[in-house]
Amino acid sequence: MSENRKPAPFVRWAENTLNFYWHNFMPWKEQPASALPAVMLVHSWGSTPGTMSVLARRLGVDGFAPSCARLGGLAKTFNTNGVEASASLLALQVKNLAAKSPSGRIAIVGHSLGGVIARWFVSAMGGAAFVHTIVTLGSPHRGSPFALKKRLFLLRRLSQGLRDIAPDSPLITRMKQMQIPAETYVASIYSPVDTYCPRPYAEIEIPPGAGNIVNVDAGDYSHEELVIDEGVYSLIRRELEIGINRSVATFKL
Repeated sequence: MSENRKPAPFVRWAENTLNFYWHNFMPWKEQPASALPAVMLVHSWGSTPGTMSVLARRLGVDGFAPSCARLGGLAKTFNTNGVEASASLLALQVKNLAAKSPSGRIAIVGHSLGGVIARWFVSAMGGAAFVHTIVTLGSPHRGSPFALKKRLFLLRRLSQGLRDIAPDSPLITRMKQMQIPAETYVASIYSPVDTYCPRPYAEIEIPPGAGNIVNVDAGDYSHEELVIDEGVYSLIRRELEIGINRSVATFKL
């Protein structure tokens, strides 16, 4: 294969999916403290901080300072707790990281359930004071039909987080009624072929006149690829830069 030739879609999917699940069982390696733009990474339902390792390395190379939220859950590692409980844990970690940031605010990148947790923190818990940008990856802003599958009956009983992201769950209903504060830029990156959270479930409803919310179609990527693939990463980096520049220009932070 020539150096400039891209792998076939199936090969790309297989490599990215194996990479995602391999890192699911790898420990998260903490990054050294830095004055660079801070980015808190929030992993998806049923996964571990390790799944964000590839993204963290790319962010580090590009001049960001990545950290990963510790949310507990199954075996104190797998993200299965409810959105509100997880957002409370996230709040403590974001505030601590923001206190070390020159601007006093940071960015968050959340994969799947992680994006909903970040949005809840900003919309329901005053998190906009500490977060200037949220980038979500395949996040069920309108719930996920995956959460209703019959084969997941037992997991739904065991996981509040899975119940929370069912379409029309009390939490999703409440969240959609909450305004996203104007001081936080929110970009929802999604894939129309994502089987866990397809369009339109991953799209945020944008109120008339809202200039701080965008939906970004990444193209044909699987749910796992949204956090692993280099092509999607270019979109993540772009949206982070837009959010940072917007924060500096608009709010002088």
